[in-house]
Amino acid sequence: MLLRLVVKEDGTIEQIVSEEMLKLDGAETVRRASNVLPLGIPKRVAFKALRRVFGDKGRVSAWTRRWRGPQIVEIIDGPTLGPFHSRTEALVREVLWLENNRF
Repeated sequence: MLLRLVVKEDGTIEQIVSEEMLKLDGAETVRRASNVLPLGIPKRVAFKALRRVFGDKGRVSAWTRRWRGPQIVEIIDGPTLGPFHSRTEALVREVLWLENNRF
């Protein structure tokens, strides 16, 4: 489980959380910081369409997280990182970028 947080001077809290942490109750507002997506355009289009229809939770989204192949990270209001060899590598680089640039 991953949890990193920063308490800002105005009292707001920003955090990076793992998918397991999102399953816990009590979060006031959760904003997506980025999207990890397949590199290939056909696979990315299918990924986005499935997520639009089925959302970010459930069996279909879990299945799309297991797709193999190169991945990119689209940071919201930021750069696109990658490509990376795997989703795991993309997630590690995403957290590093967020720690160095948003915290």
